[in-house]
Order: sequence, then structure tokens, then C-alpha cells
Amino acid sequence: MITQNLIENRIHSFWGYGNLHSNTWFIGMEEGFHGSLEDLEDRLKQTMDKSVIDLQDDMRDVQDHMKWFSETSHVQPTWGKLIFILLSLSFKNTSNDQIKKYQRKEFGRLKSDHCSLEFMPLPCRSTSKADWFYNKFGIDYLANRKSYIEKVMPTRIILFRKLIDEYNPKVVVMYSLSYKHEWQKIIGCETEKIGDVYYAKQCKTNFFIIPHSTAHGKTNDDWTKIAETIKRLATQ
Repeated sequence: MITQNLIENRIHSFWGYGNLHSNTWFIGMEEGFHGSLEDLEDRLKQTMDKSVIDLQDDMRDVQDHMKWFSETSHVQPTWGKLIFILLSLSFKNTSNDQIKKYQRKEFGRLKSDHCSLEFMPLPCRSTSKADWFYNKFGIDYLANRKSYIEKVMPTRIILFRKLIDEYNPKVVVMYSLSYKHEWQKIIGCETEKIGDVYYAKQCKTNFFIIPHSTAHGKTNDDWTKIAETIKRLATQ
């Protein structure tokens, strides 16, 4: 059963997947969700009282999630471009086969060299009103997406700033240009536009704002340039 406590614990405690002590962080707008309410309950239970978890080991009971890690799995649309960037940063082969292998074995693991975090904490199918179902659980500010964002987003901005200050990652990649204003609040300064990338450096952290992995109109050449820009600026 999905309870108010399960939902609010995730809102206040959960950040995402992988290793917070790593040098490379990805921050997306929110986690997608295409499963049943039973799958959602499993997700919420797995993240109870945890800030980060392992993308596979801690999610084995979530059926709609584990389909991405079999030998026959396709590249997950959002993760694929993030993995492409990770492989580029490590000067590794970025072929589609290597991306699938990395997704199956290494992406979002607790002992990995990166983490994949979510700005807004509740998984959802899309940002449309029709796909908002958290109004069923008796929490006032979850009556609709607008009230959820107004209530939760300011707190998440502050908490992400504190999290970055605490761990000092070398590279933070924030994806989705529709959230550019919010990303800049987390960064704490204006950014410089370099091709399809917005860039700023604060202390030792290189911040990048890039299009969402599934942004329309972006070609493989565009993503190669984005990855090369991140690698060049992060290693200079």
C-alpha cells in the first residue's frame, strides 16, 4: 500500500542512484515512470530513508525498471546519452554496443565513478496534467503538479546546493534546457553558452547545462560535440 509516509519520505530524503563520492554527477528533472501502482510502491519502499541507492541491486523487485538490464535490452533513451558522455570523459569507446554493455553492468551503481540524480523526487510518466496521479494519496500540496512544484522545488534547490558544496564533484551535468533557470539557481551564477552547452565553474566544480537526452532535433553529431565540449572544459 502506498502511504503518505512513503511518498513524503522520498520527497525529503531521496536524491537518486550511484556514488555521491564520485567526480561526475548527472542531474535530471525527474525520474520517468511507466509501471503499475504496485511498481511505484516497490520503488518507494526501496528508497525509504535512503539518499541514493544502486540502480540495479536495490531495484530488483521493480519489474518495469529491471527490463533495461538484460542481455537483449535496448539502450534506455535518457541514460544512453549520459553514458555516451561518461565514456567520452574516460576516453573510451562510445559505440552503441559499449553503451548497452555499460548500461547493463555499470550505470548508476553504488560503487561506480558517477551518480545519476533527480531534481524533483517523484517518478512520473510525463509533465502533462493527465499523467499526474499523486493527488490520490491525501497530501494537500500534491493536488496537482503546479502546487507540488511550488512547494517542493525551492527546498530541492537549496538541498542540491548544499549537497554539491558537501561533496565537491568535479563535473555536474544538468540535462533539460527547460529547467535552465532552476539549474542556474543551483549553480549560483550565470552561465556561458558554448555551442549547445551552458557552462560555469564554481570552486573546483565544472557545471554544464545541456539539452535533455531525448530532445528533438539533436543528431549524433550534436551529442558528440556536446560530449567533447564537456570533456575539454572539465579537463583543462
